[in-house]
Amino acid sequence: FVWPPSFALVKAYVDQLERSKCLSAARVAAVRQQITGAERATGPARHNTLTQLASQLEGDVRGSCDGPKVQKLAQAVTSLSNAPVP
Repeated sequence: FVWPPSFALVKAYVDQLERSKCLSAARVAAVRQQITGAERATGPARHNTLTQLASQLEGDVRGSCDGPKVQKLAQAVTSLSNAPVP
């Protein structure tokens, strides 16, 4: 399956990582805060926030117990950052 870029998809990956405890509670909260900020932003501000988050998530891959899932999250955030804003 290929899911289109969406905030719902990104949030679902975060939820999965929280349930599996493969990201710390503090990191999950920080990621959610950045997602919320990006969701409220438009144009370059949205793109910049999502690009920064994707970069940070790439750094989280090695420290997670589910690196592939964090990688998928980072890829979903990157795709979302490049998606047209409705």
